[in-house]
Amino acid sequence: MGKELNIAVGSKHVGYELKLVIIDYLKSKGYNVTDCGCFSKEPSDNPEYAHAVVKEILSERSTVGIVICSSGNGAARVSNGYDGVRAVVCDSEEKASTARKQDDANVLSLGAKTIGDDMDLAKLIVDKFLSI
Repeated sequence: MGKELNIAVGSKHVGYELKLVIIDYLKSKGYNVTDCGCFSKEPSDNPEYAHAVVKEILSERSTVGIVICSSGNGAARVSNGYDGVRAVVCDSEEKASTARKQDDANVLSLGAKTIGDDMDLAKLIVDKFLSI
């Protein structure tokens, strides 16, 4: 897959800054990106953004999605509640590569607290996930 991918990205407030970095990074690489929220650091406890990402995929407006919460687990759980969605939590390049190659994942779930301030790691994980 190449730059023809349409990517939906959404985050809980704790992952807001990471989401912005990822969206800018993806756009700089020529990908089409849909921002599904959240749109500020204002605390919220609902999984609305994960639902929005999944709806983009199921409607076929987006090919794959990236969801972000504290650990990645909650966003993956919400996403996996839909038929046709295969969300995986990845905190390494190896997991991201395996998720796509062997598990046919279509949603990458990242933990903002797991990634921390290592934006380079986040970009490497995203690159591996999208390189298949």
